[in-house]
Amino acid sequence: MDEHWWRGVTALSIFVAIGTFTGVSWAPFSSVPKLSRDIYGMSDADLAWQQNATNICQGLLTPFAAWLLAVSHRGLSISLKAAAMLLAIQCGLFAAVLLRGPDIRGWNQLLAMAGSVVGGSLAALFQGATSDLSARYFESDRSRARSTSIGYAGQYIGVCGAQLWFREIDTEAQFRTCLLICLGVAIALASTTLLFFPAPLSRHNAGNVNNEEEPLLHAKSPPEVEMLSFGQGIRICARSPTVVLLALIAGVSQGFAFSWQATLPMTFDDLGSGMKGERLGYHFTGDDGNILSFATLLAYTVSSTISGDISERFFHQQHRHYLLCVLSLSFLSVGFLWVLIPSSISPSVPLLTSWLADKTTCYWVVFATITVIGLTTGLVVPPALELLAEASFPAPAGTTANAVMFLTEIMCIPLTAIIPMVPASTALPATTLMVLVALGVCFLLALPVKNSYLRRIAQGHVTTPA
Repeated sequence: MDEHWWRGVTALSIFVAIGTFTGVSWAPFSSVPKLSRDIYGMSDADLAWQQNATNICQGLLTPFAAWLLAVSHRGLSISLKAAAMLLAIQCGLFAAVLLRGPDIRGWNQLLAMAGSVVGGSLAALFQGATSDLSARYFESDRSRARSTSIGYAGQYIGVCGAQLWFREIDTEAQFRTCLLICLGVAIALASTTLLFFPAPLSRHNAGNVNNEEEPLLHAKSPPEVEMLSFGQGIRICARSPTVVLLALIAGVSQGFAFSWQATLPMTFDDLGSGMKGERLGYHFTGDDGNILSFATLLAYTVSSTISGDISERFFHQQHRHYLLCVLSLSFLSVGFLWVLIPSSISPSVPLLTSWLADKTTCYWVVFATITVIGLTTGLVVPPALELLAEASFPAPAGTTANAVMFLTEIMCIPLTAIIPMVPASTALPATTLMVLVALGVCFLLALPVKNSYLRRIAQGHVTTPA
């Protein structure tokens, strides 16, 4: 194991730890709405605005995060150290609510809102950095793909853990303990990042760790490529049809998948009659929606983690074909759910109707379909990020990844906005249809995409374009 490998593993471990713990501490008050209302005086509107503040702040700061990664060889290190410190500040602001208790609602909401804004800032700094970390610290194509997948999945591991953890919190004492644990871990993580986050070595210094450390950013072998400015990177990306199409595919599919998954507790609430002979024999509730939301998020996280290995093992230098396959699978799984749910905007299939009339069969068919949707949609983004980094070379890898994150925030809006506009009985079919259309559009956008591996050609991994 050489010095490059150890530094890469250390950097990726710290990156995943920041992402995972950001997912855990993302929205603690919204995770326990009853306690937040009864003890800390926060209304449903307050809780909603806390989450909106996080998303708005992340979207606004994403261009700055992309600029920071491109402006300096130390951009990644600065971004992650700043994110770790902001994570500690966020948890400190959330914990400060404990000091005030239920006395003044305005102060509690102000502290929680400030923590949400800080959370959006730290998410902007690290979420789009996974491709950049892979490019700086890992040399082989497969290790880069694996690093991007693991780094991307880190935050969703934390979100899954948070759903399990906060589900068990029933009392103020338990919630107080939770916030204090979050604060302690965040401080420890910030200290670890500041002290131990390693600088990458250039290839010609790999054998002598006592030499001055130099960043390895999109290095040729040899010589190294001179770093481009942020503006130059943006122009390179904007002029490449493949880069633009890939960014749209990743942003649209991710945005619609996330917002759809997050709204399942609302769209499944009071769905189906539970009566024998009806098309849905099981009567779904909001709690069932929470379970289904967790199932699809967990499946999404698992498939995202292994997507890099799958794409490199079975579709090496054929990422376009990989994307067409996984988008097809996603489209089919979402389409199957749309047909399952009874509504005026979905067709009726007699065979499915007879299946779903049984209560037990209905629940498990829907559960399995939801899980498959999570598995298939989770396979899309990490390999797309890697192909973006290849096709946009020599632009910094963080430029395209941050563009995807920015598009994701925008694409989350349409689906959540439509829910109040449709009857509750058709909310799930309507949102599922929107995801189905979005995935169909992504498939069409993938057709003209080219397998462009400019970075691999520059580094001698391949000699001609794929």
